[in-house]
Amino acid sequence: MKQTSILKAKVQLILEHPFFATLALRLPFEIDESIETAATDGTRIIYNPAFMESLTLAEAVGVLVHEVMHITLLHHVRRGNRNPERWNDACDYAINPLLLTANIKLPVNHLYKAEYVGKSAEQIYDLLPPKSSAAASCGVILDLPDNCSKQEEEMKIDIRLTEALMVARKQGKAPAFMERIVDQRKKAKIQWKDILSKFICEVILNDYTWTKPSRRSLSSGGYLPSIRPSQIGTIAIIVDTSGSIDDVTLALFTSEIMEITKLAESETIVIYVDAKVQGVERFTSQDQIVLHPKGGGGTNFKPGFKYLSENEIECKAIVYLTDGLCSSFPEEPLCPVLWAHFPPPFDFPFKPPFGDVIELLFPNNK
Repeated sequence: MKQTSILKAKVQLILEHPFFATLALRLPFEIDESIETAATDGTRIIYNPAFMESLTLAEAVGVLVHEVMHITLLHHVRRGNRNPERWNDACDYAINPLLLTANIKLPVNHLYKAEYVGKSAEQIYDLLPPKSSAAASCGVILDLPDNCSKQEEEMKIDIRLTEALMVARKQGKAPAFMERIVDQRKKAKIQWKDILSKFICEVILNDYTWTKPSRRSLSSGGYLPSIRPSQIGTIAIIVDTSGSIDDVTLALFTSEIMEITKLAESETIVIYVDAKVQGVERFTSQDQIVLHPKGGGGTNFKPGFKYLSENEIECKAIVYLTDGLCSSFPEEPLCPVLWAHFPPPFDFPFKPPFGDVIELLFPNNK
């Protein structure tokens, strides 16, 4: 392929894969001869003309689709502290089987192993050797630029995915695997958000006042108390920073809780815990949310609860965000507890002796 043939690849993408074309053509394409193949940071697609020239037209189209898949699955914002090269290999192993099943041609030396099919990038990363020797056959994942918000990036991608599916459906060319991913992602988010909202609202909106009667009762001739958000108590979010809770999920989860706590004009305290308390942040209902998680050690559920007790923090509710890889539980506190559980990629029973549990299963971690 000649350098101008990138235009042919875009045209072919439009004709054959309107879903991916809709997503790809919203991004700028940049030439960078310092990279070996191609790359994306979510805001652009970068390519080496010599690499693209070495491919057939079908393979070039496959590379574009491959880069777009990294963006749709948020691989550029989910790396965390993982090794970049190993993370890149894990993400390639996760998405290439999906593309091959959809008859999308990839360069000959693309990464594929049968034992990784159906696993998430995080799961595959843990299975790969510390130093991967695999070559980046299709491209490189770059982190989202520092001036971009990870939370806004996911929201933007969700919107664009919906738009791209609408375009592809009209042509009868919506990829079945993307239909499943988008549908499952929506269902998973709705499910845990609904449960979380119900839990927080039940423990916050439980005070009554006779000072301001219910309008509905007055209109019917009665005089009943109205619900008043409680001004007393803190919402505590304890975050397990030892395991697989990535920055994107943490930001989304916490923002949901912050939105709900605005109803009560309550303070929120976020405690980062691995085997000990690593950091504490406080937010009011008026604050801009900026999280600074710290940790990386083992897991122990006791330190967070101990911190609240020793500092005499009166909690209205405690939400513990964790992957559940621990059996060291404290005594049950006096306030309600919700365990927000991200199951690890292997069987490990999580049965806390108190509180409610919601399973947070996000299909975007493919």
